[in-house]
Amino acid sequence: MAFILLILLITFFGYLALSFLGMENILEKLGLSFLVGLLLQTLGMFFLNVFQIKLNLFIIYILPSIFSMLFFLFVKGNLKKDCLKIKLFWGNFGIKNYNFVWLFLLSIVLFFIYASVRKSLFWPTFNFDAVHNYVLTAKLIVFEGTCLNRFVNLSAFTENLFLYPLLPMYAFSLAYFCGLSTVKIVVSLLYINFIFVLYNFIFRYSKNRLVSILTVLFVIITPEMYAFSSLTSTNMPLAFYTSLSVLYCLIYFRDNKKDDLILSCLMLCGSVWIRNEAIAFVGGIFCILLYCEWRKKRVKRAFLYLLPPTFIFILWQICLFLFGKEQIRSKIFDSLTINFHDIFLIFKTMLETNFSLNLFGLSFWFFTLFLGINIKKNQLYEWRFLEIIALMWFFYGVIFYFSFSGYGRSLESMLRTIRFSSYKRIVFIFIPLFWFYIFNSFYVKKMCDYFEKKCCHLG
Repeated sequence: MAFILLILLITFFGYLALSFLGMENILEKLGLSFLVGLLLQTLGMFFLNVFQIKLNLFIIYILPSIFSMLFFLFVKGNLKKDCLKIKLFWGNFGIKNYNFVWLFLLSIVLFFIYASVRKSLFWPTFNFDAVHNYVLTAKLIVFEGTCLNRFVNLSAFTENLFLYPLLPMYAFSLAYFCGLSTVKIVVSLLYINFIFVLYNFIFRYSKNRLVSILTVLFVIITPEMYAFSSLTSTNMPLAFYTSLSVLYCLIYFRDNKKDDLILSCLMLCGSVWIRNEAIAFVGGIFCILLYCEWRKKRVKRAFLYLLPPTFIFILWQICLFLFGKEQIRSKIFDSLTINFHDIFLIFKTMLETNFSLNLFGLSFWFFTLFLGINIKKNQLYEWRFLEIIALMWFFYGVIFYFSFSGYGRSLESMLRTIRFSSYKRIVFIFIPLFWFYIFNSFYVKKMCDYFEKKCCHLG
């Protein structure tokens, strides 16, 4: 009961924050509320620790409550409008607007989500990284009331402890503060909200329910991604925040609405507050955004977009220094050598991993196919979307290569990591983007539009 109340408080906190920022789409706002609320809640917990205020259940409740009351003073009028929108939505809701195929696909999506959540709550946390890092850090935060605790530099613990940004750890600690025995419910909540946001975003973008539900379904059933949906890891939350950031940037390129750019920035803040390597994705999005805004003589907007995620990233690097972890990070820069033979083998292994049917199904195969089919049909904003994907992948590859060469690890170690470890999990970020592009490509969209209008309506 304590945890349910806390989740509702955090979600309401996020909802009011989004209302304060002027977000209008009610269904997307409902889905984003938990993602944004959790981001703000964990940042708030961190700043309380910085000011040497120890956390407990009372403070965990008070934090979103106080900020919710402050936001409420500014958004009372918006909330009335939202209530009218909800009444209008339910008033226009009718079974005649849907078809048998959509309902059938929806039932499959709901089944897979249900199965993932059941699996997540049944099995305890067992994956190595979670047990020895994320969950352990969350328990230490609850035990000490702060992340700046005496356990940070003990050699008895792994040297990687507290190297990762703290959104997942603070989020997991919420479950422990409320007396739960497992933190996997947090990952499931993020998963459900991401799917809900993704569906409603695609519907706003495409105006086609069939496109929306097919995209969501194929994202869900991607084998490796679905396997990780029920694990305690940082990779899935990173994929949720980063992919949404790219999608909101895309719709900003198309519609030129500042609200979408703000949402993209918020999601990117979540990314860098989950994993350090998300700075590569910040760089990829910023380069394309800067170019587009420069052409429109609005460069200031691009740098304002860059400011919040960069601030969070730099703040965390300062914390690493204060934690005494700078020696570990400095290894990356000890040996910035380039071996073109190694780069070729790494690139080859990355491609083999990308096109593995066991890992990512048909995601890369279909994306490559439709990229070729639609090469003459892409709109300018779709090219910007593809350029962001390419730059994100390139920047991550550069960081990946130099981090390993800096640590002095062998080529074989790099290749194993690509095949079996961190690289294949980073690919999760691109899976929603690929399926989004496939089902919104010119010819597929035309087919779905025709089917939506002509076939199988219930009314």
